[in-house]
Amino acid sequence: MALSRAVESRPPGGHPMNRRRRGGHPPVLDGGQVTRMILKSRWSIRLRQVLSGTAWLVAGILVGCGGGPTHLRVTLEAEQGANEDSPIPVTVLVIYQETAFSDLSRLTASEWFEQAEQRKRDNPEGASFDIITREILPGQRIDEQVIELTGEDAQGLVYAGYNTPGSHRARFNPRKRILVVLGVDDVTVVDLADQED
Repeated sequence: MALSRAVESRPPGGHPMNRRRRGGHPPVLDGGQVTRMILKSRWSIRLRQVLSGTAWLVAGILVGCGGGPTHLRVTLEAEQGANEDSPIPVTVLVIYQETAFSDLSRLTASEWFEQAEQRKRDNPEGASFDIITREILPGQRIDEQVIELTGEDAQGLVYAGYNTPGSHRARFNPRKRILVVLGVDDVTVVDLADQED
């Protein structure tokens, strides 16, 4: 008889959480159940946010590991009558250190050529920058020069030694194949294409 009463007292439909009220309405949850559901939902959202942030961080690291260019390809071309029809010394710098770039990008071409020998002596292993120097005549073209680089991230500067006042300095992206154009009274750099190492 006791067994019969125990069976009869069991709520129909199994666990109370699975039971539906008459008429098909969902069960009424008490305050503790609601709180647990909210906390579970919040933890789930937080976990997704953390995993998403971690994925972006890993992606950023992998992109950063790509490194910088391993070669610079540069062509030089001087227009007729450039620099009062005089030879033009040209220096192309690929600079690896941000502090060195900040310092060098403030120099005019005349200041660079005055300091060049000392700066090269201060950079014996090429840790701060790689350099090529050429002299070009008005109307001359120097075909593509290929210079080996370290493969580190880098920024580029060109100095051209004009006789006239001015900075005569131009920036470039070492990842690009470039054309340095020595105009009548100033220098410009034209991006030709992405490098293909």
